[in-house]
Amino acid sequence: MKKFSKNRSGDTIVEVILSFAIFTLVSLGTYGVINMSLSTTRESLNISIVRNLVDSQATSLRFIQNAYIATYSPGTDSDNEPAKQWKLLTDYIKSKNPRGNITDFNSKTTTSCPDIPNSSFIMNPKKSSFIPYSDGFMKKSTGVADLVFDESDNMTSYGVWIEADRSSTRPAFIDFYIRACWSGSESNPNIIGTIVRLYDTE
Repeated sequence: MKKFSKNRSGDTIVEVILSFAIFTLVSLGTYGVINMSLSTTRESLNISIVRNLVDSQATSLRFIQNAYIATYSPGTDSDNEPAKQWKLLTDYIKSKNPRGNITDFNSKTTTSCPDIPNSSFIMNPKKSSFIPYSDGFMKKSTGVADLVFDESDNMTSYGVWIEADRSSTRPAFIDFYIRACWSGSESNPNIIGTIVRLYDTE
C-alpha cells in the first residue's frame, strides 16, 4: 500500500483565495489604467477634430474676404459668389451691431456652455457661405462640438459659432471670435476659441 508523506506540499484554500485576490486587484488596476488611457486619447482626438473645425471657419472667412478684394470695384457690388458672401456678411454684422456684446469665453470662468448669441453666425466651408443665426442651424452641442452636413451640403452647427466685433476706426477692421464649446469629461466644459482680424474693404 502506497504511503503519503506528511511533508508533501500542496496549496491550501487560503493560498488559493489569496492568489485569486492578488490576481483580481492587479486586473482591476490594469483595467483602470487602460480605461483612463482610452478616455484621455478620446478627449485628445475630440480636441484635435474641433480645432480643425475652428481652423476651417477661419480659412472660410479669409477666403471670402480675399475673393471680395480680388473683384472689388468702387460703387459696384460683385456678382462673384464668394465675394458676394463677404458683402452679405459685413452688412449682417453692421445690422446686428454686436460691438461690446462678445460672450465671455474664459476657460477659468466658464462653467457651462453659453447660449449661442442671436448676433452670431457660422461659415459653411463647403459652400463658402455664411449662415446667420438660426435656432434651426445653430444649436448647443449634445456631444462633441461638430458641423453636420446633409446630402445637399447644407450645414447644422452644434456648439460652434462666430461672433464679430467691428471697429469704429479707419480703416475699419472686424475681429471674428470663433468659438467651440462642448461638455467634457470633467465638470467644466471643453472650450476652444481663436480670433481672426480682417479689414473691411469698403
